[in-house]
Amino acid sequence: MLLHTLIEQDMRTLLADKTADITIKNAYKVIVAEFQRQSKPITSDEVTLKILTQLKKGEIELLTAKALNNTSPFLTLLEKYLPKQVDREEVVGWIKANVDLTKFRSPMQAIGIVMKEFKGVIDGNIVKDCILELSK
Repeated sequence: MLLHTLIEQDMRTLLADKTADITIKNAYKVIVAEFQRQSKPITSDEVTLKILTQLKKGEIELLTAKALNNTSPFLTLLEKYLPKQVDREEVVGWIKANVDLTKFRSPMQAIGIVMKEFKGVIDGNIVKDCILELSK
């Protein structure tokens, strides 16, 4: 079953529950509405994850702008369906073990290699920071 189908089923189940939290119900509605806004039908989990990641980034930016502590029911719901993000130490360890930064004219050229390895489970800015830290 595709991830977006699972999310839609979870939403329908939650909407049927009269005692469920309205905030979570509304969060599901936002996610499903974003699926429906797509110009093409969603045919893979990769597309669904990309949509969820964009929604997560938008929510984090909103929380940061409002000086909140990067937590909200909407963000929690998104993270329920997104793959667990790898931590910075794991990325640094992988770079040290697998990438020779001296072989590049600029260490930033290694970002693509690292992003390919950690596709979907790491933010590009974290990868950039790790590479900058290691190239000093």
